[in-house]
Amino acid sequence: MECKVCKKELVGKSKILCNICTNKKHKILCKKCGKECEISAGYVRRIDLVTFNCKQCKLHGEGNPNFGKKWSIEKRKKFSELTKSRVDENYRKKCSKGMKGKKVSEDAKNKRKITNSLKILNGYVKPEMSEKTKEKIGKKSSLKFTEEYKQKMRVINEKNGVWIPLEKKDDYKFYREISNWVGQVITENTIGVENLKNGVLFNKENKNKNKPFYVRDHIFGRKNGFYMGVFPEIIRHPSNCQLITHGDNVRKSFKNNDSEIELNELFNKIINWGLEYFEQSLCLELINNYKNGERYNKNDYICKIKNNKYVKI
Repeated sequence: MECKVCKKELVGKSKILCNICTNKKHKILCKKCGKECEISAGYVRRIDLVTFNCKQCKLHGEGNPNFGKKWSIEKRKKFSELTKSRVDENYRKKCSKGMKGKKVSEDAKNKRKITNSLKILNGYVKPEMSEKTKEKIGKKSSLKFTEEYKQKMRVINEKNGVWIPLEKKDDYKFYREISNWVGQVITENTIGVENLKNGVLFNKENKNKNKPFYVRDHIFGRKNGFYMGVFPEIIRHPSNCQLITHGDNVRKSFKNNDSEIELNELFNKIINWGLEYFEQSLCLELINNYKNGERYNKNDYICKIKNNKYVKI
């Protein structure tokens, strides 16, 4: 008989491996992925070297004992409750022991920074994400950002000093933000929409410098709307949108009067708006309120935001 590894003739009581192969570890190539695995002599005796697969390949797909099995909703709930019951102050302290009191060296920090460049130098190619995957991630992300979640994030970030509290925010900046466009407001009736045939909308991702850049602009300006106490929903109505070049928009911002129409003209445009818009009825109501003497008040909008009664993108 021959040795299973070195193919030498066996001598004495040896039946599978010779005396030399019995006393050392062996490097065997996986037949599926080509990975070199170091295994003991005892394991070599039990396996077939011709069809040898590493642990990862062996448990991949149908080879995995849990392949095709899914947890029931009841089992998930039970496991979730069990995991949460284990988390207390002692558990948190144990989790923090790893890096507690330790300082990361500058070499380690620099190494982390250049990890991606090192991967590329070593031949790593980042896999591209399919359009279906992007769409799936986008839908799940949008479902996460509920009004309750946004309010929770505001409380946390204000507490940590990351966000400025709404009460302390500059009055005009606050008004400017809530009177900005909500969603897609460019329609077939938008002034200057024909310019997009030869130009593109200005944004940070757009790198095409061969075409002129156009931006969305308020015909009746936000600055005038703020000083006149016009409700922000009226200012951000699609009928108040036009497309102008990025340069014209910058020059317009330096003018004291940033409006190209009178307020009554804007009111008439909104009243005669013939396309669908989710805030149309609200805008009509606010126009009547403005004509009856009511004006924009910052505190009212802060209360609406905190009580999740205001649409803010």
